[in-house]
Amino acid sequence: MKELRFAVVLEASIRHEVEHIAKQASAELQLVLDIVSRFQAEFELLLDRACSIDVSNGKYPEVPVNVLLGSDGEWQQAIKSFTLSGDKSVANLTNLWMIIALIENSRQFYQQALLNCPYPTARIFLSSLAEIKIILRRRIDGVLRGMYNEVWAQVGFAPFVIGKD
Repeated sequence: MKELRFAVVLEASIRHEVEHIAKQASAELQLVLDIVSRFQAEFELLLDRACSIDVSNGKYPEVPVNVLLGSDGEWQQAIKSFTLSGDKSVANLTNLWMIIALIENSRQFYQQALLNCPYPTARIFLSSLAEIKIILRRRIDGVLRGMYNEVWAQVGFAPFVIGKD
């Protein structure tokens, strides 16, 4: 399926970008970036396996949510580590924005692919990929909310539109 071959390249590019951001990011953000980078690598492998499936009658691989996203404990530790660090920089804010934008655009690709796919099993698989991207985005958004609170305290107003997410 040409959409999945494109998706492998897309996700590899996103992983490279996340790794590039991680090299320049502050220490308090490293745990989060490690989880995201690992997610991207596993997601690529999943897509690579799915590329070889005959779309007209194939069975797609199961989407291993816990393997992809990591455990709740890992995320809690990463968020706690980030929240407790006293030195949150504006660079963290922009890094999180970039990663969320990449993930959201990737999710939109899977959403569009499923809307344009004639095969029911492929649509279900693509829907699962879009949903897992939503979950990842929400987890990263939890870290971003902590950063928003810091900025809010510094500038005196919400650095985002309240209720628009």
